[in-house]
Formats: sequence, structure tokens, C-alpha cells
Amino acid sequence: MILILLVYLGVCGLIINRGVPKDLKKQLVHCTKGGDFTCIYCFGSVLINMFIVGIMCLAYILFVPANFSGPVFAALFTVVGFASNGITVRTSLPIMMGVFCMAFISGGMTGAAAGESFLKSAFAYTGTKSMVIAAVYCCGLSPVTGAYGVLAGFLAGIFHCLIVPSIGPLHGWLNLYNNGFSLGIVATFYVPILERLNKVLSKQKDMRVADA
Repeated sequence: MILILLVYLGVCGLIINRGVPKDLKKQLVHCTKGGDFTCIYCFGSVLINMFIVGIMCLAYILFVPANFSGPVFAALFTVVGFASNGITVRTSLPIMMGVFCMAFISGGMTGAAAGESFLKSAFAYTGTKSMVIAAVYCCGLSPVTGAYGVLAGFLAGIFHCLIVPSIGPLHGWLNLYNNGFSLGIVATFYVPILERLNKVLSKQKDMRVADA
């Protein structure tokens, strides 16, 4: 059912533009701090981007693998919706990989400490509902990748994975807000560091150019 809905979005995009939109490639590699894609690109291109982002999230859920519960379904289509407002595969995939790697290592080490198989425990933890939802919702940090690069996005995913399991006491264990609070905390403390580091590196680069 999810696949049918996603394919429907892609087909509608092709029909609206009577083929593959000319600006689709530009949109897929778009690195942005956010913005309404419907005002920047043609509507068909936006629908196809929503389809591609949805397929990425669906593929991750199937790879882990995880059960398709209501919260997982909601997280997937939330990200699909925001694929019209700045999220692309290029900006969100590094963050998802950061969440996956950190969850894999954390689950494996926890299992190994309890005398269980590292790989079995690692995959079991990455497939839990909380970690799957975290991996999907982490696409909300995609502007970090767009502004500061793939490595910065990967590290943002790691930080999000570390924070989100412990964020419950801040809001009384209302699961709806776990990822929102975590994304906000990561952005609040991580982005200023990236901005400062970026200024320092730019200044050093200018000094080297001046010396040359």
C-alpha cells in the first residue's frame, strides 16, 4: 500500500510534466538550508522528489527490517511531505547513515555485554520502533548536510541517535515529541559549532591564499 502511494506521486509528477522534468537533476543535488521547492522548481519535479525520498525511507525500513506500525507509517509520510520543502536524498541519506551506524554499534555492544551475538543484537536494535522512527525523522536535520557537507550530516545523525532515547523525561514520555526535541537540541548546540569551525577554516584558507 505504501509503495502504491509513493509510485502514484512519481507517476503524477511524470504526467504533469509530460515526462522527466528538466530541472529534476538540479533539484536532486540541491544543497539548501531549506525552502519551498514548489516555488523553486516545477510541481512535477517536486512530486518525483517526494517519491524518491519516500522510496529511500521505505528501503531503509525494509533493510533493517522493522514492523510497519502506525508511528513508522506516519514518520515516513511526514518526511515525504517535507520533501517538497528542502529534503532530498543527498542531504538526508548521510544523516540516516549516521543514525544507523550509531544504533548498530550501540545495540551490538549492549548485546555483547549481555553475552549475546553482536550482529544479532545490533540488527535487532536498529529494527526497533524507536530507532526506525529516529532514522526517518532525522531527515529534519538535512539542512545541516546542505550547509556544511556530508561529514557534518553524518555526525548530526550520530548525535541524534545518542540523544533521542533519553529525551523522554523532558516531555513526560509523549513519543510524538521525542524526535522533535532531539532534532532541536542537536541543531541548537551543533550548528553554532559548525558555523564557528567554518569561519575559522575560511579564515585560514584566506590567509594561505594571501601568503601564496
